[in-house]
Amino acid sequence: MVAEMATSFSELERLKEDWDRLAMARPTPEVFHTFAWARAWWEGYGRGYEVFSPVVRDANGGVVAIWPLARRNAEIRAFGDGASDHNDLLASPENAQPALQAALDLLLENGETWETGIITNVSERGLLLEAARGIAGASRARLEIVGGGKGWAAVGEAGAAHFLGLARKERLRKYRKKLERLGPVTFRHIEDPEEIKGHLPTFQRQHIERWARLGMKSQFLDASSKGYYSALIDCLSPLGPLRFSVLEVGERPVAYHLGFECAGRYVWYKPTFDVELWDLSPGQVLLQSVFQYCASAGIKELDFTIGDEAYKSRFSNVTYGYFQIHLFSHWSARKYVLRAREQLKRSPLHNWSKSHWLRDRDWLRRLWRALR
Repeated sequence: MVAEMATSFSELERLKEDWDRLAMARPTPEVFHTFAWARAWWEGYGRGYEVFSPVVRDANGGVVAIWPLARRNAEIRAFGDGASDHNDLLASPENAQPALQAALDLLLENGETWETGIITNVSERGLLLEAARGIAGASRARLEIVGGGKGWAAVGEAGAAHFLGLARKERLRKYRKKLERLGPVTFRHIEDPEEIKGHLPTFQRQHIERWARLGMKSQFLDASSKGYYSALIDCLSPLGPLRFSVLEVGERPVAYHLGFECAGRYVWYKPTFDVELWDLSPGQVLLQSVFQYCASAGIKELDFTIGDEAYKSRFSNVTYGYFQIHLFSHWSARKYVLRAREQLKRSPLHNWSKSHWLRDRDWLRRLWRALR
């Protein structure tokens, strides 16, 4: 296998058919691996980045793998950094490890143009992690794999019955009854791009106000994030993988969700709700409505992805690991700092401290909301 470096987005555009072919050849196709999603990310977040993506070809010149990477200053990041919940190598399973080796060799040949790389949100369900584990220690490439968190999913092993069972949980039914006192509650996916764009300001305002209640800054105060979400509407069809849903009481939007549906999987991505109705839990009613949709649409899995929100553990029956892959173009003490940190994470004292910190953090958040 021979690797070459794509250094402009126009080069990636010429590989669009190969890109999408490789994305759909993976065991679990993800919308985050489609070229349309990559275009939306580039339009929103691409400023300040340079395309730095190894493209691997076989002896006949056919494209067998693409590793979507970008470089900012002297640091390599995944193409989709900060927005993709599943960063991966685009390849077929049988080609993943040799293709990754060829890509890493190419990166080392260009080692004078970068110093470090951090590939976050690498799921153990993908191809990149297994290929990296097979190479680590036997490759000239200096890479370290460290833990990055846990992913959550609700898998409908019994088909629609599983999601209907989640939707009928007593707490969710109580939340809906409380909200219905204000008027008729409806849930729908908006399929007209122009109508979605009309809802975006309210969607973003709800997110800003919700995070302000928690004493935190919303991503929608950043122009790049706003540009990315606008680009999603243009690049991904609401009749295809994009799912922009609204929960309404009468004609009033009380909650939104922007997610994705691909190959029988629904990705829970960006929910918001009206903080004026916080006590009526419109976000929980929104989640109940998504469960009902999954049952009616024959969805096999609702992927909550990464995060430690309490509702994810409450409604999930599958968990999976997330990792980070760190790359080094030359010897660096940082590599050994990462190893020491990983050893510390495995200690009983660290686990005890983390559990108490999470408990205290949740308590402080509830106290903050009450005070506000």
